[in-house]
Amino acid sequence: MVLTTMAALGLQVSLAKGERAAQVQWVGVKFNLKEDVVILSLPDRFTQDLVKLLKGWDNRGIAPLKELRQAAGKLSWLSGILPKARWLVSIFYRVLHERLDDIASGEEARRREKRPDQRNKDALFPVKQLEQARQWLLTFLDVAMERPQRVFKLEVDQYPSATVVTDASPRGMGAILLINNKVVKALAFAVTKVDAEQLGFSEVWQTSASQGIVETLAVLLALKAWSAQLKSCRLVLQVQSDSMIALATTQKLSNPSTTLNFIGAEIAIQCEAIGIEGLKAVHIPGVANSVAEYLSRPDKWDSADLPKELQGIPIQKDVGERGPEFYHLPTPATAPGLWLSSAAANDIWASLH
Repeated sequence: MVLTTMAALGLQVSLAKGERAAQVQWVGVKFNLKEDVVILSLPDRFTQDLVKLLKGWDNRGIAPLKELRQAAGKLSWLSGILPKARWLVSIFYRVLHERLDDIASGEEARRREKRPDQRNKDALFPVKQLEQARQWLLTFLDVAMERPQRVFKLEVDQYPSATVVTDASPRGMGAILLINNKVVKALAFAVTKVDAEQLGFSEVWQTSASQGIVETLAVLLALKAWSAQLKSCRLVLQVQSDSMIALATTQKLSNPSTTLNFIGAEIAIQCEAIGIEGLKAVHIPGVANSVAEYLSRPDKWDSADLPKELQGIPIQKDVGERGPEFYHLPTPATAPGLWLSSAAANDIWASLH
């Protein structure tokens, strides 16, 4: 069927290079077919070469354009294996092509005439244009290579389904974990001043203006709290919330807000650490989200009855503050110049030339 389809599309196929077996290697990636899973082995040396290239830009104002071309090509290939990194491909190529366009149009030459240093820099590009994407990719690859072998489940019905339901108030966050539609875990975390300082929303802490942020943070905290349970479930996790902001950030893993952009990046890396290949965001009306809502408002526990779904379920509470070491990436507080909104990250190159 595959060969006939390719022939119908006019694609040339080299049968001499084909391989058909329970274990095959394709452009550096090994696939091993078992009874109900496919095991994919990541190309370790290829990934190490990309990491070495990216780390070579540390603390550099400019770097060779040929290195950017190499990094973009390697990332384009790698994103076919690690889909969560696919969004970076367009950013790397956009920086590359805009730089080439500037050189071809003479814009770079005109800028050079206005600089005190008039040396020719046509073969270089400003590293700062890619700093946020570079930091994310280095952290992502570090986490990804902790699992050099990926197991893709074929008979998904043999594995339990998982759903995380979250809710938040300006002062608290609540979540429940359902395995095969049965509540098995619950958490109730406070929104602390340290959270606000680390994530850059101190000015709106404990006010309604922070609602979208804490709703999204609740999703991230649930993923971190229940990573062990989620590893044994299906590859796609359903996330339910009554917050459209939280759901949109969870689905896109980015946001026009600087703080939410950081949380979205953390969610992507946390999913990679767990082995979640996809997130399915589902909106539920606030009136139907009563259990998670109860957990997010501990100040009302004395006056409200415990929901029947939580009877016999231990509720996990906060243990210590969530400082910068809690996250994979440098937080907006520890790296204020790094984190931008997704909109600013997409448009920054023009202003940085």
